[in-house]
Amino acid sequence: IAILIATTACLGAPSTMGKKKKTKPLAASSPPPTTASVSATTTTTINTSLTVLVTVAIAILIATTACLGAPSTMGKKKKTKPLAASSPPPTTASVSATTTTTINTSLTVLVTVAIAILIATTTVFNSNPPLSPARPTNVPPFPFRTEAVAELTLDDGDVSFAKRVIKDGKPVVLHNTEAVHWAAMKKWSVPYLIDALGSSSTIEPVYTIKGRDTVLLHRDLAGINSWPGAAPSYETSRSVVSEFAELISRNASLTNEWHYFSNNIKVFSNNQLEADVKPSTTFELDKNARTVLWVGSTGVKTAMHFDYYENFHVSVVGRKRFLLVPPSVLLSLPSYPRIHPNWRRMRIDMNELSSSEIRVFEEADCLEVILNPGECLYIPPLWFHFVSNLGEVDGSPGITVNVWSDNVHEDTIASIRSSYLTIPAKTPAPTRAAATYFYLTELLTSLHLSPSSYLEKVYRNRFSHFDESPQIERKRSELQSICSSELQLMATLSPNMKSQLQRLAQKASGHLKALGPSTEQFNFALLELVEVTAYKGVNNDVLLAGSLLKHCFVDM
Repeated sequence: IAILIATTACLGAPSTMGKKKKTKPLAASSPPPTTASVSATTTTTINTSLTVLVTVAIAILIATTACLGAPSTMGKKKKTKPLAASSPPPTTASVSATTTTTINTSLTVLVTVAIAILIATTTVFNSNPPLSPARPTNVPPFPFRTEAVAELTLDDGDVSFAKRVIKDGKPVVLHNTEAVHWAAMKKWSVPYLIDALGSSSTIEPVYTIKGRDTVLLHRDLAGINSWPGAAPSYETSRSVVSEFAELISRNASLTNEWHYFSNNIKVFSNNQLEADVKPSTTFELDKNARTVLWVGSTGVKTAMHFDYYENFHVSVVGRKRFLLVPPSVLLSLPSYPRIHPNWRRMRIDMNELSSSEIRVFEEADCLEVILNPGECLYIPPLWFHFVSNLGEVDGSPGITVNVWSDNVHEDTIASIRSSYLTIPAKTPAPTRAAATYFYLTELLTSLHLSPSSYLEKVYRNRFSHFDESPQIERKRSELQSICSSELQLMATLSPNMKSQLQRLAQKASGHLKALGPSTEQFNFALLELVEVTAYKGVNNDVLLAGSLLKHCFVDM
């Protein structure tokens, strides 16, 4: 009974995959247990318990048979103490009947317990989704605790799962989606892509990363590559399909070069590839949905970044490793402001994390999964992810497809952007700085945030790296001469302008509150609004924008 209760409690407990569980950080040499390894341990334990129970039952059965089959002792001499007159001696028949009943009852209980555990075990293991394989031995663990991503097996014909997982707002691995029926799952390989695209045709953009395995994603905007951290870590080019196929098939760890291609699948003149990943209607949430093809060398990685879109990512050939970090770390780790070309990524090196960065990841309840062919990973908007292309077991390139759809809050976010502060270009610099200061103060106060505390975090995590610029001291001197005090700033604003700024701040505040205070969408939308406001308030000077936040809200 004790074994039955313990086993039932274990098997009947809700899955803890993806849920918070405080444990000590794993040592770098000790990879976290995978779903498969935990499952194997549980199966072994249950099988051992069943074996013991059945063995005990058989032993009792043998003993009982031997006992019942022994020669009768009736009529033989047996020394016993005399029984009291009021207590008639038990007969041999009554003893035998009692013994038989007790043994039969024990056997029944033991066999029933064994059968119950067997049924419970079979039911649980048959109802669980397919288990992810154990971590490959060549994939090192992260230097902080991670949890497994939750998994969900869909019923055949389930077309409404997207709404459910989006509402939940957490990453999840989906099994039995329509992707398992794609022709691409059986047909795609590097040689097949060469034939489908044409070996002599060209594709772009092809990313080439030299000396390191991580792509730093950003658009190469004119005139700002001199910004700290803006210089791209890769080269982009156009490549002949056959040449690209040869590049990604090489051992990147030996050549010290990694190559990657990604683009909308509709850009190809041959629509065969698009046909191979149909149907995809359950992944497409709006008319702007787009399907993107990703092909890359084994070992290539993307930087820790987020996307603004609903993302369903399907592995077709090979495997990808995803580290998923909740948006709550937004102002806890260094990252780039909205006005920077690298604005969607963190300003950290995942290969060389500091102790403070490791501590933030450790406390953030990060998730990890290795996505296998046929599986689909849902990544909610604003979740940071660090992706490693593991390719196939033999080291050949990996091929994946993802479907991006607009953020479900896009309309509200667009309304917030319509509330951005706009100041005529010819407005004097002191007035521009004063308007920015007043607007941000009104906005943050209406949201019950301390302007100085909030903007100090924004400056420290989003703008402080601009201190590396040789121009920063001159910019700060200019700003200090413009606004030496709050009194001086406010003196440049007329009552009418203050009234207009208050109305604009209240409008923006109302739109932000519609997202729900303290939600992920709210935090990102507010941060973007603040940064763009500061940028526009200093006539689109990124160095001066950061200095404005520091001088007016932190130092002054």
